[in-house]
Amino acid sequence: MARAPHDPGTAELAEMSPVTRRLLTANEEPAEDPAFLHAVLCQVAMPYRRTPSREWKHRNGRALLWMEAGAVEGEDDDIVRVPLPWGPKSRLVLAHLNAEALRQGERTIEVERTLHAFTKRIFGYAPNGRQLRDMKEHLTALSTATVRLSYRLEGGGRHQTQGHIVSGLELWDHTDERQQTLWPSQVTFSLEYWQSLVNHAVPLDMRHVGALSHSAMALDIYAWLSHRLHRVRYADGQFVPWSKIKEQFGSTYKRLPKFREVFRREFRQVMAVYPEARVYEEIANDGTPNGLRLHTSPPPVLRRG
Repeated sequence: MARAPHDPGTAELAEMSPVTRRLLTANEEPAEDPAFLHAVLCQVAMPYRRTPSREWKHRNGRALLWMEAGAVEGEDDDIVRVPLPWGPKSRLVLAHLNAEALRQGERTIEVERTLHAFTKRIFGYAPNGRQLRDMKEHLTALSTATVRLSYRLEGGGRHQTQGHIVSGLELWDHTDERQQTLWPSQVTFSLEYWQSLVNHAVPLDMRHVGALSHSAMALDIYAWLSHRLHRVRYADGQFVPWSKIKEQFGSTYKRLPKFREVFRREFRQVMAVYPEARVYEEIANDGTPNGLRLHTSPPPVLRRG
Protein backbone atom coordinates (compact mmCIF):
# COMPACT_ATOMS: atom_id res chain seq x y z
CA MET A 1 0.00 0.00 0.00
CA ALA A 2 3.01 2.31 -0.12
CA ARG A 3 2.53 5.14 -2.58
CA ALA A 4 5.05 6.34 -5.15
CA PRO A 5 5.75 10.10 -5.08
CA HIS A 6 3.99 12.16 -7.72
CA ASP A 7 4.80 15.70 -8.78
CA PRO A 8 1.81 17.16 -10.64
CA GLY A 9 2.18 20.14 -12.92
CA THR A 10 0.18 23.36 -12.72
CA ALA A 11 -2.32 22.32 -15.41
CA GLU A 12 -2.90 18.95 -13.75
CA LEU A 13 -3.48 20.59 -10.36
CA ALA A 14 -6.05 22.95 -11.86
CA GLU A 15 -8.13 19.97 -13.04
CA MET A 16 -8.08 18.20 -9.66
CA SER A 17 -10.78 18.34 -7.00
CA PRO A 18 -10.04 20.67 -4.05
CA VAL A 19 -9.46 17.65 -1.78
CA THR A 20 -6.95 16.02 -4.15
CA ARG A 21 -5.17 19.33 -4.64
CA ARG A 22 -4.86 19.80 -0.86
CA LEU A 23 -3.48 16.29 -0.42
CA LEU A 24 -0.81 16.63 -3.10
CA THR A 25 0.35 20.14 -2.17
CA ALA A 26 0.17 19.97 1.65
CA ASN A 27 3.93 19.65 2.11
CA GLU A 28 4.67 22.55 -0.23
CA GLU A 29 3.36 25.02 2.34
CA PRO A 30 5.66 26.31 5.12
CA ALA A 31 5.51 24.25 8.31
CA GLU A 32 3.30 25.68 11.07
CA ASP A 33 2.98 25.19 14.80
CA PRO A 34 1.69 21.63 15.28
CA ALA A 35 -1.69 20.46 16.43
CA PHE A 36 -1.84 17.89 19.25
CA LEU A 37 -3.91 14.86 20.18
CA HIS A 38 -3.86 12.81 23.36
CA ALA A 39 -2.00 9.53 22.81
CA VAL A 40 -5.02 7.41 23.81
CA LEU A 41 -7.14 9.15 21.15
CA CYS A 42 -4.53 8.10 18.58
CA GLN A 43 -5.55 4.51 19.33
CA VAL A 44 -9.32 4.71 19.85
CA ALA A 45 -11.92 6.60 17.83
CA MET A 46 -14.81 8.95 18.47
CA PRO A 47 -17.91 8.31 16.33
CA TYR A 48 -17.48 8.97 12.61
CA ARG A 49 -21.08 10.13 12.20
CA ARG A 50 -23.67 11.88 14.32
CA THR A 51 -25.52 9.31 16.39
CA PRO A 52 -28.72 9.43 18.48
CA SER A 53 -27.00 7.32 21.13
CA ARG A 54 -26.05 9.09 24.35
CA GLU A 55 -23.08 6.78 25.01
CA TRP A 56 -20.07 5.62 22.99
CA LYS A 57 -17.51 3.01 24.01
CA HIS A 58 -14.54 2.00 21.89
CA ARG A 59 -11.81 -0.38 23.01
CA ASN A 60 -8.68 -1.15 21.00
CA GLY A 61 -6.11 -3.42 22.60
CA ARG A 62 -5.06 -1.80 25.87
CA ALA A 63 -6.77 1.55 25.14
CA LEU A 64 -10.37 2.47 26.00
CA LEU A 65 -12.50 5.52 25.18
CA TRP A 66 -15.87 5.84 26.93
CA MET A 67 -17.97 8.94 26.26
CA GLU A 68 -21.36 10.12 27.50
CA ALA A 69 -23.14 13.01 25.79
CA GLY A 70 -23.73 16.21 27.77
CA ALA A 71 -26.22 19.07 27.98
CA VAL A 72 -26.42 22.84 28.40
CA GLU A 73 -29.03 25.10 29.93
CA GLY A 74 -31.20 26.70 27.27
CA GLU A 75 -33.96 29.29 27.27
CA ASP A 76 -36.53 29.30 30.10
CA ASP A 77 -34.29 27.03 32.16
CA ASP A 78 -34.74 24.21 29.68
CA ILE A 79 -32.02 21.58 29.48
CA VAL A 80 -30.80 21.13 25.93
CA ARG A 81 -29.27 17.73 25.21
CA VAL A 82 -26.05 17.94 23.19
CA PRO A 83 -24.99 15.07 20.88
CA LEU A 84 -21.85 13.04 21.28
CA PRO A 85 -18.78 14.50 19.52
CA TRP A 86 -18.56 13.06 16.01
CA GLY A 87 -16.92 13.37 12.62
CA PRO A 88 -13.84 15.26 11.45
CA LYS A 89 -14.79 18.64 12.92
CA SER A 90 -14.85 17.36 16.52
CA ARG A 91 -11.39 15.93 15.97
CA LEU A 92 -10.19 19.22 14.48
CA VAL A 93 -11.63 21.29 17.34
CA LEU A 94 -10.05 19.08 20.00
CA ALA A 95 -6.66 19.18 18.24
CA HIS A 96 -6.95 22.97 18.17
CA LEU A 97 -7.85 23.28 21.87
CA ASN A 98 -4.99 20.95 22.81
CA ALA A 99 -2.53 22.98 20.74
CA GLU A 100 -3.65 26.33 22.15
CA ALA A 101 -3.46 25.11 25.74
CA LEU A 102 0.01 23.59 25.27
CA ARG A 103 1.30 26.61 23.35
CA GLN A 104 0.12 29.03 26.04
CA GLY A 105 0.90 26.74 28.96
CA GLU A 106 -2.58 27.44 30.33
CA ARG A 107 -5.65 25.28 30.86
CA THR A 108 -8.03 28.07 29.80
CA ILE A 109 -8.52 28.88 26.11
CA GLU A 110 -10.30 31.94 24.73
CA VAL A 111 -12.28 30.22 22.00
CA GLU A 112 -13.80 33.26 20.31
CA ARG A 113 -10.32 34.70 19.82
CA THR A 114 -8.75 31.55 18.36
CA LEU A 115 -11.39 29.36 16.68
CA HIS A 116 -12.01 31.70 13.74
CA ALA A 117 -8.28 31.91 12.94
CA PHE A 118 -7.90 28.13 13.31
CA THR A 119 -10.84 27.44 10.98
CA LYS A 120 -9.33 29.78 8.40
CA ARG A 121 -5.97 27.95 8.63
CA ILE A 122 -7.62 24.56 8.18
CA PHE A 123 -9.88 25.39 5.23
CA GLY A 124 -7.70 28.06 3.61
CA TYR A 125 -10.32 30.80 3.67
CA ALA A 126 -12.32 32.84 6.18
CA PRO A 127 -15.30 30.74 7.31
CA ASN A 128 -18.82 32.00 6.76
CA GLY A 129 -21.35 32.17 9.57
CA ARG A 130 -22.78 28.73 8.94
CA GLN A 131 -19.35 27.07 8.90
CA LEU A 132 -18.30 28.78 12.11
CA ARG A 133 -21.57 27.81 13.83
CA ASP A 134 -20.92 24.24 12.72
CA MET A 135 -17.47 24.25 14.35
CA LYS A 136 -18.95 25.73 17.53
CA GLU A 137 -21.59 23.00 17.65
CA HIS A 138 -18.78 20.44 17.76
CA LEU A 139 -17.01 22.54 20.39
CA THR A 140 -20.15 22.40 22.55
CA ALA A 141 -20.39 18.62 22.13
CA LEU A 142 -16.76 18.19 23.22
CA SER A 143 -17.03 20.65 26.09
CA THR A 144 -20.08 19.02 27.69
CA ALA A 145 -19.29 15.32 27.14
CA THR A 146 -18.10 13.10 29.97
CA VAL A 147 -14.98 11.27 28.80
CA ARG A 148 -12.96 8.40 30.21
CA LEU A 149 -9.58 7.67 28.67
CA SER A 150 -7.94 4.50 29.92
CA TYR A 151 -4.76 2.62 29.02
CA ARG A 152 -3.43 -0.63 30.47
CA LEU A 153 0.28 -0.35 31.17
CA GLU A 154 2.71 -3.01 29.94
CA GLY A 155 4.04 -3.72 33.41
CA GLY A 156 0.57 -4.01 34.89
CA GLY A 157 -1.85 -1.43 36.19
CA ARG A 158 -3.84 1.15 34.29
CA HIS A 159 -3.58 4.87 33.55
CA GLN A 160 -7.04 6.46 33.52
CA THR A 161 -8.34 9.98 33.01
CA GLN A 162 -11.96 10.29 34.06
CA GLY A 163 -14.49 13.10 33.89
CA HIS A 164 -14.99 16.00 31.53
CA ILE A 165 -12.20 17.06 29.21
CA VAL A 166 -13.45 20.57 29.92
CA SER A 167 -14.16 21.38 33.57
CA GLY A 168 -15.53 24.88 33.05
CA LEU A 169 -16.87 26.98 30.22
CA GLU A 170 -18.33 30.41 29.63
CA LEU A 171 -21.28 30.42 27.25
CA TRP A 172 -21.87 33.15 24.71
CA ASP A 173 -25.52 33.82 23.90
CA HIS A 174 -25.53 34.07 20.10
CA THR A 175 -28.81 35.46 18.77
CA ASP A 176 -29.83 36.03 15.16
CA GLU A 177 -33.11 36.10 13.25
CA ARG A 178 -33.33 32.33 13.08
CA GLN A 179 -32.05 30.92 16.34
CA GLN A 180 -30.66 31.49 19.78
CA THR A 181 -27.75 29.25 20.66
CA LEU A 182 -25.29 29.01 23.52
CA TRP A 183 -21.67 28.53 22.40
CA PRO A 184 -18.64 28.16 24.66
CA SER A 185 -16.59 31.37 24.34
CA GLN A 186 -14.00 30.21 26.87
CA VAL A 187 -13.16 26.68 28.00
CA THR A 188 -10.97 25.38 30.80
CA PHE A 189 -9.54 21.88 30.61
CA SER A 190 -10.02 19.73 33.68
CA LEU A 191 -6.83 19.52 35.74
CA GLU A 192 -6.67 15.74 35.29
CA TYR A 193 -7.01 15.91 31.50
CA TRP A 194 -4.53 18.79 31.28
CA GLN A 195 -1.89 16.96 33.27
CA SER A 196 -2.39 13.81 31.19
CA LEU A 197 -2.21 15.80 27.95
CA VAL A 198 1.07 17.44 28.96
CA ASN A 199 2.59 13.99 29.46
CA HIS A 200 0.94 12.19 26.53
CA ALA A 201 0.45 14.73 23.73
CA VAL A 202 1.22 13.57 20.18
CA PRO A 203 2.20 16.37 17.73
CA LEU A 204 0.51 16.41 14.32
CA ASP A 205 1.60 18.44 11.32
CA MET A 206 -1.02 21.18 10.86
CA ARG A 207 -0.61 21.09 7.07
CA HIS A 208 -1.49 17.40 7.05
CA VAL A 209 -4.42 17.90 9.42
CA GLY A 210 -5.82 20.57 7.12
CA ALA A 211 -5.40 18.41 4.02
CA LEU A 212 -7.26 15.51 5.70
CA SER A 213 -9.92 17.70 7.33
CA HIS A 214 -12.71 16.24 5.18
CA SER A 215 -12.40 12.70 6.60
CA ALA A 216 -12.66 11.48 10.20
CA MET A 217 -11.17 8.09 9.33
CA ALA A 218 -8.22 9.61 7.47
CA LEU A 219 -7.51 11.87 10.47
CA ASP A 220 -7.63 8.83 12.78
CA ILE A 221 -5.29 6.79 10.55
CA TYR A 222 -2.87 9.73 10.36
CA ALA A 223 -2.91 10.20 14.15
CA TRP A 224 -2.34 6.46 14.67
CA LEU A 225 0.66 6.35 12.33
CA SER A 226 2.07 9.57 13.81
CA HIS A 227 1.99 7.98 17.26
CA ARG A 228 2.90 4.42 16.30
CA LEU A 229 5.49 4.26 13.53
CA HIS A 230 8.47 5.78 15.31
CA ARG A 231 7.85 3.32 18.18
CA VAL A 232 8.18 0.16 16.08
CA ARG A 233 11.05 -1.79 17.63
CA TYR A 234 11.50 -4.75 15.30
CA ALA A 235 13.87 -4.87 12.33
CA ASP A 236 11.29 -6.72 10.22
CA GLY A 237 8.48 -4.40 11.29
CA GLN A 238 5.26 -4.96 13.23
CA PHE A 239 2.46 -6.97 11.62
CA VAL A 240 -1.15 -5.90 12.24
CA PRO A 241 -3.87 -8.25 10.90
CA TRP A 242 -6.95 -6.85 9.19
CA SER A 243 -9.12 -8.02 12.08
CA LYS A 244 -7.23 -5.71 14.45
CA ILE A 245 -7.32 -2.81 11.98
CA LYS A 246 -11.09 -3.21 11.70
CA GLU A 247 -11.37 -3.29 15.50
CA GLN A 248 -9.61 0.07 15.67
CA PHE A 249 -11.08 1.91 12.67
CA GLY A 250 -14.13 -0.04 11.51
CA SER A 251 -16.18 -1.04 14.54
CA THR A 252 -19.35 0.19 12.79
CA TYR A 253 -18.72 -1.88 9.65
CA LYS A 254 -20.35 -5.31 9.58
CA ARG A 255 -18.37 -6.78 6.68
CA LEU A 256 -14.56 -6.89 6.63
CA PRO A 257 -14.26 -6.64 2.79
CA LYS A 258 -16.29 -3.41 2.74
CA PHE A 259 -14.22 -1.97 5.58
CA ARG A 260 -11.00 -2.91 3.80
CA GLU A 261 -12.17 -1.08 0.68
CA VAL A 262 -12.94 2.10 2.63
CA PHE A 263 -9.76 1.90 4.72
CA ARG A 264 -7.53 1.51 1.65
CA ARG A 265 -9.07 4.62 0.10
CA GLU A 266 -8.54 6.68 3.25
CA PHE A 267 -5.06 5.25 3.76
CA ARG A 268 -3.96 6.41 0.29
CA GLN A 269 -4.95 9.94 1.25
CA VAL A 270 -2.88 9.73 4.43
CA MET A 271 0.14 8.48 2.49
CA ALA A 272 -0.18 11.45 0.12
CA VAL A 273 0.61 13.85 3.00
CA TYR A 274 2.86 11.49 5.02
CA PRO A 275 4.98 9.68 2.37
CA GLU A 276 7.73 8.91 4.91
CA ALA A 277 5.37 6.38 6.54
CA ARG A 278 6.69 2.92 5.74
CA VAL A 279 3.53 0.79 5.78
CA TYR A 280 2.91 -2.10 3.40
CA GLU A 281 0.00 -4.47 2.87
CA GLU A 282 0.80 -8.16 3.11
CA ILE A 283 -0.96 -10.56 0.74
CA ALA A 284 -0.83 -14.34 1.17
CA ASN A 285 0.35 -16.58 -1.68
CA ASP A 286 -3.27 -17.46 -2.47
CA GLY A 287 -4.15 -13.75 -2.78
CA THR A 288 -5.79 -13.43 0.64
CA PRO A 289 -5.22 -9.99 2.25
CA ASN A 290 -3.47 -10.60 5.57
CA GLY A 291 -2.95 -7.15 7.04
CA LEU A 292 -0.42 -4.34 7.27
CA ARG A 293 3.24 -4.37 8.24
CA LEU A 294 4.48 -1.23 9.97
CA HIS A 295 8.16 -0.30 9.75
CA THR A 296 10.05 2.27 11.81
CA SER A 297 9.48 5.69 10.26
CA PRO A 298 10.17 9.29 11.27
CA PRO A 299 7.16 11.04 12.85
CA PRO A 300 5.59 13.90 10.86
CA VAL A 301 6.65 16.35 13.58
CA LEU A 302 9.99 15.93 15.33
CA ARG A 303 9.78 16.56 19.06
CA ARG A 304 11.75 19.56 20.27
CA GLY A 305 14.22 19.43 23.08
